[in-house]
Amino acid sequence: MRHLPTLASIIAVLLATGCVFRIPGRAVPWAVPAYLIAQFFFAVIAWWGLQKADTSGSYLTFYAWSFGSVLLLAVTVTIRMALVHPGALAAFLIVGAATQSAAIASVIYWELLKEYGGNVPAACQIALVQAAVLAFCGAVTLTVTATKVESELWSVSMALGVFWSAIAFLSWGYALGITRNRGIWIHLNNFLPAFLAIIAFAWLAFQLNGLQGEASRQEVVEQHRVLVQE
Repeated sequence: MRHLPTLASIIAVLLATGCVFRIPGRAVPWAVPAYLIAQFFFAVIAWWGLQKADTSGSYLTFYAWSFGSVLLLAVTVTIRMALVHPGALAAFLIVGAATQSAAIASVIYWELLKEYGGNVPAACQIALVQAAVLAFCGAVTLTVTATKVESELWSVSMALGVFWSAIAFLSWGYALGITRNRGIWIHLNNFLPAFLAIIAFAWLAFQLNGLQGEASRQEVVEQHRVLVQE
């Protein structure tokens, strides 16, 4: 079977999604499981495309819709994450991260315009948009790890923040390097995003499963204590 890393990343996302749905109460905002579901379908569609010698119009349509949904939900999660900070600080973080991402994307796009003589390929433009959005999301989401929040939310913020930041740097590198070292960057793009997803989402599933196990043990101990007191 081809492209096993992508298949493994699908399993990792599915495990993380299951663990997120088991989190009690409102420790994690609704946008997080929604994003993970969209990421799961995006990975499935990407894996499907990697098995095909030629990509049909229907595949490209599904890919575009899933790609757009993932980015939209990533932004939704990010804004919700920013709101754990006081209002003024949240606004500052959102504006600052967006400005930084836009500035970097503008510089890279300018270099691509010079490289291609004003006709930048669609693949480079898509990679650039993805990088700008995910760099913004990663920067804001990682700030949550510096605050006092629920352990589940901290784990989600760390996993998503690192994953988004890593994919952003990879996409920027792809946009710049695809013309100079095409073979290398195509090879990296075929397995490295899946490898990063495996690390991020498998770690998230492991962390959440451990937290849920500890919570269950504490609940049993507390129930035993109450029975003894009675």
